[in-house]
Amino acid sequence: MEILNTLIKDLPDIEIKNAIIGAFDTAVLSRHWGMASTLKLTPCNASHCGGISDAGNLIGMPVKKVAELSLSNNLLEASLGLAAINSAIEINEENITEINALDILTEHGLNKNVAVIGHFPFVNKLKTVAGKLYIIEKSPQPGDMHESMTEDILPDMDVVAITATSLANHTFETIMNSIKPSAFVIMLGPSTPLSKAMFDFGITVLSGSLISDEPLALKYITQGASYKQINGVRRVTMVKDKRRKR
Repeated sequence: MEILNTLIKDLPDIEIKNAIIGAFDTAVLSRHWGMASTLKLTPCNASHCGGISDAGNLIGMPVKKVAELSLSNNLLEASLGLAAINSAIEINEENITEINALDILTEHGLNKNVAVIGHFPFVNKLKTVAGKLYIIEKSPQPGDMHESMTEDILPDMDVVAITATSLANHTFETIMNSIKPSAFVIMLGPSTPLSKAMFDFGITVLSGSLISDEPLALKYITQGASYKQINGVRRVTMVKDKRRKR
């Protein structure tokens, strides 16, 4: 994937200091702690899942080598690779803010055609403001659309919210090719790379996470907490147009 190769190319020559793969989230320490959702393919087959190939030897490895696992068809490795990317991106506090992603979607999605890829907890609230709302899911809940409908739905959408796991499962480029150039596109979730390079690939807003309290956050991650249960994490937003910061 071009976007992953671009992110990897820009990483510094530093080493992995720690790596934790929790049931729901993966965390890697290099420049700082980076997170990604832990993806696993079910049912499993030999070509797409299994363990981490370098498990037990990750600490001390070059971050770029681990980051290259984001290109793997093994989703567990891809999750680790994406967390490694996020751990090495230089974060400029002047470029991020703590705007709630739902507030941004509510503002831009008012009476508009909105698609959300991934069944996020806020979708019921978004239904009250959007003109039309489509929730696209691999495992649809009642009222959701199956992911097979993605390319049919997206061309007519004014606002699109994308789960950042689309980077790890390598569906990002297919999704973006279906979105009209004028659409407002926000990427969400702990896997989101807070890199300005993302804006060159059609993203308008990045809404991700930074670990602010290491012992607290790691306690939750290692004990199998889901993302919404984790404390010690800042939910932050990076906007393409700085004039929208507030």
